[in-house]
Amino acid sequence: VDRPGEASPEGVVRGGRVRGRVVGRRSVRRRVALASRSTWGTGVVRISCSRWCRDSVRNDGTLVAWGNNYSGQCNVPSPNTDFVAVAAGQYHSLALKSDRSVVAWGNNFFGQCNVPSLNTDFVAVVAGQYHSLGLKNDGTVVAWGLHDGGQCDVRPPNADFVAVAAGYRRSLG
Repeated sequence: VDRPGEASPEGVVRGGRVRGRVVGRRSVRRRVALASRSTWGTGVVRISCSRWCRDSVRNDGTLVAWGNNYSGQCNVPSPNTDFVAVAAGQYHSLALKSDRSVVAWGNNFFGQCNVPSLNTDFVAVVAGQYHSLGLKNDGTVVAWGLHDGGQCDVRPPNADFVAVAAGYRRSLG
């Protein structure tokens, strides 16, 4: 974020390349796809990035998504209004609406876009590779999607959580 409310790649990306960073003993450089400032616009208040997609929430409650659209993860569903948070997964995205419901789109091979019934009272969402997590207002966690490594197991007691995080095939609360 350049200035409050304005997103920009300058300072992070130069000439379409991420600045080299050392990982172990080798330098890593990657080409990145950048959205133009006219796509991002101004008023960006939240950004989430994954390997293939970048999602942002503007201060007017609309979403903007860009990047590699392999699985439709950049196709923001209609109506594009009233969003307060967004989470980019490997091939899917989630967004939290002001009414505390969750909207999901993109690759749904493992049910990561099938938001469980009682889609109410969420206060946060995160997306992993093929799974999704939602934090409810009462401090409980709901998990759905691929469950091959225990990433959707919410162990008892499922209470008093204040934050959630998801990664490749991991979940934290």
